[in-house]
Amino acid sequence: MQRHLPSLFLASALLLLGTLASAPSSAGAQQALTGSNTIAYDFASYTAAGFSPTPTAGQLDSDEWIATRVNALDLDFGGTSSNMDFANGTSTGGETSGGIWAFTPVTSMCSGSPRTLLGVQPSNRTFSPGSFRLQVLNSTGAALTEVYLSYALAWLNDENRSVVQGVRALQVDSLGAVTGSVVVSSLMFETPVAASATPTWDGACQSARIDLSTIPIADGAHLVIVFDVDDGTGSGSRDELGITDVQVGTMAFGDAGVPPSDAGTPTDGGALPDGGGGDAGPGDAGADDGGSPPDDAGPSMDSGVTPTPDAGDAAFDSGAPGTDTGSGSPDGGTDPTDPGDSSGGCGCSTVDDPGAPVWMAALVLFFLGRQRRRWRD
Repeated sequence: MQRHLPSLFLASALLLLGTLASAPSSAGAQQALTGSNTIAYDFASYTAAGFSPTPTAGQLDSDEWIATRVNALDLDFGGTSSNMDFANGTSTGGETSGGIWAFTPVTSMCSGSPRTLLGVQPSNRTFSPGSFRLQVLNSTGAALTEVYLSYALAWLNDENRSVVQGVRALQVDSLGAVTGSVVVSSLMFETPVAASATPTWDGACQSARIDLSTIPIADGAHLVIVFDVDDGTGSGSRDELGITDVQVGTMAFGDAGVPPSDAGTPTDGGALPDGGGGDAGPGDAGADDGGSPPDDAGPSMDSGVTPTPDAGDAAFDSGAPGTDTGSGSPDGGTDPTDPGDSSGGCGCSTVDDPGAPVWMAALVLFFLGRQRRRWRD
C-alpha cells in the first residue's frame, strides 16, 4: 500500500498546479449587465495613459472604452492606442493641445466630490465630431428593451466656441457592425459660446431612461453607448469637456436594489420589481411583500436596506433577490454592491477574482518532498 502513496501525492500536486495555471486572471475585463447590477465608472485610477485590451496602470480597457476621431484616427473595441493624442496624461484644464486627457481633480455634479474626468480637448482633427464609446454585455437572460444611464458632465468654458455633447445607443452584430441606433435627445447639451472671464469647471448631472424597444439587445449581445462630442457655435478654439460617474443599469437608480434603495415609498412605477424584494402592488406604498419567492416569507415589509430582520424567523434578509431558508443563518442571496469589489485600473465596478492561493501548491510540494525522503529511508 505504501508503494502507491508517492504516486497519489504526486497526482494531487499536479492537479493543484494545473488548477493554478488555469485560474482566471484578475486583469481588466468587459462588464456585463445581469439584471440586478449597476455598471459604474468614476475613473479614479485613470491617468490618460491610453487604451488597451490588457490595460496597465492609468489605461482604460479597450474591450469596454474606446474613442473615435482622435487626431483623425478611430480606435476599435479590443484595439490598442498607439498615437500619443490618445494618451495626453493628466491636467487640471486650460490645455491647447487636442486629444484625450484625464482632467483632475474636478468636482462631480452627481456626487459633489472630486473626480477624474475621461476628458478631451477638441480640435480640428479631434472630436469635431468624435466620441467616447462604452460597450457592455447583455447577460440578463433576455433581450434588453430599456436601460438607465447616468453620468456627470463637466466643461471648462475658456474659449469662444461651444461644444455640443449628446448620447446614442447602438445595436451591433457579432462583428461589431451597427445594425440600429437610438438618439437620446433629452441628454443633448451645449456649453456656453462666449468664454468666461474667469474660467472654472462647471457641470451637470445627466440621466435618462433609454428606450431600446426599436433596437432590442439580444441576450449575449453587446450594447454600445456613445457619448458624442461636436462643434457648436462660435469660432476659434473649443471648450474642454469630460465625463465621470458613469452608471448603466436595468432599473432606475433610485430603485436599483442596492443601498440606499427605496424604503417603502412609491418611487417605482410598478413595472419593475425592487432589487431587494417584490412589489405587492403597483409601486411600493408601504405594503408588505407578497410572501412568495423572491419576497420575504415573513409578514413584514422588506425595507430595501441591509440587513433587515426577517419577522418570519431568526434569519436576516440580505437585501438582494433570494429566498429565506427559514434557518437562523443569513440568506444565500448576493448583494449587487459586493463590498469586496475593486476598481482595477479603470475605476470601474467589478468583482475580484483572487484565483487559487499559490501557497497551497508550495505546501503540497514541500510535504511531498519530505515524504519521499522518508520513504527512501
